[in-house]
Amino acid sequence: MPSPVAERKKAPAPNAPQPPPHTINEIAKQWNVSYDTVRRQFLNEPGVLHFGEGSRLLRGRKQKYKRGYQVLRIPHAVFLRVQARLMRHPPESAPFVAPGAGEERMAAS
Repeated sequence: MPSPVAERKKAPAPNAPQPPPHTINEIAKQWNVSYDTVRRQFLNEPGVLHFGEGSRLLRGRKQKYKRGYQVLRIPHAVFLRVQARLMRHPPESAPFVAPGAGEERMAAS
């Protein structure tokens, strides 16, 4: 019978080099989609690094709110997880109908 130590999965080395976090622009170019699409996809994803602060209410000024600036950095593991999830569930689209296919049925009736 194998020992419990042999059954354990090998953990990655603690000092293994990790790829640098991805930016929104890098992912948008790679996926060929807009910056806003990628930002919405990763904004509330667990593991994404948020730098900066959101909008806030100002008191005693004419402006009611101050626009927030946030920088997102996506670790490689999070990027791979989201990409795999999106590839498993492609967006549903309407069935393809060849141009002019409906005209033939209408002429026959």
